[in-house]
Amino acid sequence: MDDSKKGCCLKSWNSICSPKNVGGLGIKKTADMNKALVAKMTWDVVNNSDKRWVVVFKKKYVRNRNFMKMPNPKSASWAAQSIFECRKVISKGLCHRIGDGLNTWIFEDPWVPNEPGFIPQIRSGVSTAVHLVADLINQDTRQWDRGEFSVKFAYNAIRGLNHQNHPHMLSKDWKDLWKLKVNARLKNLLWKINKARVEGSKSNPADLSRQIFKVFMEHKDAWKEQNERPSKDVVWSPPPKSWIKINFDVAIREEKTTVAVVGRDDNGNLLLTWAEHFESGNSLLGEARAAWFAMKCAMNEGFQNIILEGDAWNVIEPLKKSDITPHWSIKSILEDIVFFVNSFSNVEFSFVHRKGNVSAHLLAQWAALVNWSGPVPISFLPSHVSQAVVRDGSRPDLFCFSPVSG
Repeated sequence: MDDSKKGCCLKSWNSICSPKNVGGLGIKKTADMNKALVAKMTWDVVNNSDKRWVVVFKKKYVRNRNFMKMPNPKSASWAAQSIFECRKVISKGLCHRIGDGLNTWIFEDPWVPNEPGFIPQIRSGVSTAVHLVADLINQDTRQWDRGEFSVKFAYNAIRGLNHQNHPHMLSKDWKDLWKLKVNARLKNLLWKINKARVEGSKSNPADLSRQIFKVFMEHKDAWKEQNERPSKDVVWSPPPKSWIKINFDVAIREEKTTVAVVGRDDNGNLLLTWAEHFESGNSLLGEARAAWFAMKCAMNEGFQNIILEGDAWNVIEPLKKSDITPHWSIKSILEDIVFFVNSFSNVEFSFVHRKGNVSAHLLAQWAALVNWSGPVPISFLPSHVSQAVVRDGSRPDLFCFSPVSG
């Protein structure tokens, strides 16, 4: 392309092609997307896929060597060279999930999620005589699993966009903007305003004001029409007769993760209220831990017919449908939950929106605030939690609280 014939562009291509969570429009660069898709083939080789082409590829080029550390074969075809080159992409997001630890080197392989590059840093005074992760744990028979591949993560890794924030707006701010339940044109206008604000773009104030007023009036009319429609609130529903419904939720704080469990029978009577703390982590891991803890409480209580209900779709759906693969970071936790199922006569998993999970949500928030750990007697429940339970239709027994053991 002749640089002298370039026109005036309102935004740079790099800015437009950035993900929405860092201020772009999420348009994909074809060259980088192609590399991300090739990286998926590289992942198949790393993960020892049983695909026919992977078997042939490894016999021809890898043989008995370490695929991630071996040099590029000079005799490899152009396609094979591309697969080898994409090891750089894979290495940016490769993190081992530890089974027996026999295949993972402590200071060479990536296996600690919260460390830079997933590789633990050697601190002064720490012995390096121990080489394998297996030397740090008791041996068992569990298999080693490397996790799941994401083309999206590979694409962002190629562009250096993973865990990146805009210098003037946090990733959460951009995500919140695109999640607004407003007209798409209004969201686009808000994006333009924020881009102009944080990047110092000089827009015509009069034109911008006219655009804002026009979209505002359109949105006002749409909002009026929406409010005139009858709405259907999501509420907590009791379980069938002789069943117990266990609701769970999590409160994430910088220093800890607090989970809460609320169990009720078919009459709405409270049978179980419990809160517990775990080490800090992200919301997905926290929701999975809350579901695991809820199952443990129900098992220790001796309940036989239970419905495990929460507002985390990416935790509940993999439990309901075996063909849905959960995120690798919670896979082992969900496997434990499935193992617990054998301790009950009947178990069902139910997803509900936040409005139908208010009691567990408020209990988790309160327990995180006051640092409560353990069973919560009904007489100790804060008023806003008790009111939420009453709104759900319960008749709490003031002498009932959960004596979970172990």
